[in-house]
Amino acid sequence: TVATGSIELTGLPSGDWTINPGGIAGSGSTYTFTGLTPGTYSYTVTVTDNIGCTSEVSEDAIIDPQPTLAEADNSLPITRCDSYVLPILSPNNSYWSGPNGTGIPYSAGQTVYASVLPMYIYAVVGNCTDQSSFNIDITPNTTITTDVVDPTPTCAGSEIESIYVVATGTGTITYQWYSNDSNTNTGGTLIPNATNDSYTPTDTTAGTYYYYVIASSDCSTDSSSAATVLVNPNTTIDTDVSDPAPVCAGDDIDAITVIASGTGNITYQWYSNDSNTNTGGTLIPNATNDSYTPTDTTAGTYYYYVIASSDCSTDSSSAATCLLYTSPSPRDCVSNRVCR
Repeated sequence: TVATGSIELTGLPSGDWTINPGGIAGSGSTYTFTGLTPGTYSYTVTVTDNIGCTSEVSEDAIIDPQPTLAEADNSLPITRCDSYVLPILSPNNSYWSGPNGTGIPYSAGQTVYASVLPMYIYAVVGNCTDQSSFNIDITPNTTITTDVVDPTPTCAGSEIESIYVVATGTGTITYQWYSNDSNTNTGGTLIPNATNDSYTPTDTTAGTYYYYVIASSDCSTDSSSAATVLVNPNTTIDTDVSDPAPVCAGDDIDAITVIASGTGNITYQWYSNDSNTNTGGTLIPNATNDSYTPTDTTAGTYYYYVIASSDCSTDSSSAATCLLYTSPSPRDCVSNRVCR
């Protein structure tokens, strides 16, 4: 169907007049032509007064075509994650945030990052206009707004602080935690049932571990950084004490030594004891090195042990047994070293 228009001739002179083409006669001050298709029309008005004199005036009038309104995206209304690119429009059409070509203008091909409710398509040809509207609803992508923080380093066997994230997105946000062998947030191993916004590592063995989470919603996913979990080794006596060689009373006793490892600075404290155990002994003042030389001179059996300490726990050595023999004669101890 072709749209039609009308032309109204106003200010016609008093008296009888004739309008051509059409030979339309009348005497009023206005006349309207209707049902006109788009185009240019020329009219001549001839006026005849009461004594038969005539005069003419001619005027052109234009009927503009009705504008063709462009169709927007076929998937109206528009709901998109993060952004939406406005489609190209047909000629004489444009995008506006307000009706009738008002508000903020938008360009075809422009990326819209915020919802526009509604967006108008406004078409203009000459003096003829048309418009339509539709909603653009932009929903946010999943974003981790608070990233993981490395928990405080712990000692082997101790509890580890929880690591957590804060995420935003569209709809319900879900989480999946992963462990990894390196400080990256890809290629990790899925941790079963670790589907909350926080996770508490369960590592008990000394070492460095890495964890990250992937948050998901109706709009995309986002990965946290990798959190570094440091589990420090406990104090361990790696080389235990050995019993020194038995000696005669009054002779020098061999030093007893340990080798210990741990976290941070390792300190030592030696103890003497009345029994072959490493508990309940008597602290030996100033005996704070990794070796100790007993000072006993009287014949008998003596016991010594050490407690090593570091930033992670303590460890006790076994009890070293020191034997000092009684000499039946000075010559036996001098010649045999060990009395028997």
